[in-house]
Amino acid sequence: MSPLGAPCHHVASTSPLPVTYARTRPPPPFEEQVVEPRPVSTSTATSHDPEFRARNRDFWLYLAIRFGTTLGTQIQSVAMGYQVYDMTNDPLDLGFVGLCIFLPMVLLVLPAGDMADRVDRRRMLIVSYGIQITASFALFLLTVLGVTQIWAYFSVITLLGVALGLRSEEHTSELQSRFGISYAVFCLKKK
Repeated sequence: MSPLGAPCHHVASTSPLPVTYARTRPPPPFEEQVVEPRPVSTSTATSHDPEFRARNRDFWLYLAIRFGTTLGTQIQSVAMGYQVYDMTNDPLDLGFVGLCIFLPMVLLVLPAGDMADRVDRRRMLIVSYGIQITASFALFLLTVLGVTQIWAYFSVITLLGVALGLRSEEHTSELQSRFGISYAVFCLKKK
């Protein structure tokens, strides 16, 4: 018998394996399943749900803040490099600015990932943003006071790199824990 209950007809095949459509077990008994009707369009069905709107609003607010802080950090990095190069006219010092930002980020990847699993993620984000604000304010004071010692700038830039290193792992884990999705999955579903 075929899976549909019709008698089996063996067909000659060029394959060396025999072709049979016989069932070895009887079909399972028919069980009535209750299926909930699904809405036709998820956008119209969930747009009136206050929990969905609040969660979606929080997600977009989080992404907007993340975009703003990333843009500000990049602008600040370019301005710091320009300021150091303007003070010293040495391209090597410009390279040290990038190294002072990059090296703490690389060194803190594993400890920050471990810390993100052990410590409250929101508190970790608050601490990293606090360090970044402190470093930004220190750079502002160095500029306003006219400090010309380059080591002072490099130490503050390194502190900024530490803040960015603490925050790098936190953003990805915060998306997963708070919103239940990864950013890549969100972008793929957005079609």
